[in-house]
Amino acid sequence: MENEEFNRERFRMFANFFSEMTEIKRELNEGVKTKVELNNALSQLQSLAEESRNARDSLEKQIADINAERELLTEELEREHQERQGIEEQFRATKTHLEEQLININQEMDILKKDLEREVQEKLRIEDEFCKVKTSLEAQIFNINAEKEKLINDLKNERSAFQQELANLKQSINQLFKI
Repeated sequence: MENEEFNRERFRMFANFFSEMTEIKRELNEGVKTKVELNNALSQLQSLAEESRNARDSLEKQIADINAERELLTEELEREHQERQGIEEQFRATKTHLEEQLININQEMDILKKDLEREVQEKLRIEDEFCKVKTSLEAQIFNINAEKEKLINDLKNERSAFQQELANLKQSINQLFKI
């Protein structure tokens, strides 16, 4: 039993040993991988450093070019600024003039609107008066025509009566002269 226990203990020790060896081997492989990765990273860094130097030189040249261009643009900006100020002054003067014209036009429009309203009211008054006068005149004409018809009829009746009387008189005179 003791032997068995001893064997078990040995077996555990060997298992632990192999386990530790496997772990050490894994860590060693990882160390190698890490070394390769570090060498690759170092190469990349060296390449990056070279690119960085080249980029710095290029950027310094670009900065010099940009500074020269900025000077030109600053001068052009100043000219544009002066020109814009001139245009703004013209704009303000033109705007003021146009606003004054607009005020005058609006005042004239108000006067014309009032005149138009007055004319419309006068036209309506005249139309109303015209309608009243027309109605009155039409009624008068109707009455006159009716009276005229009556007078014509009366005249016809009087003529008829007169002609009848004349005819009666002629007959009486003829009878008198026949006697």
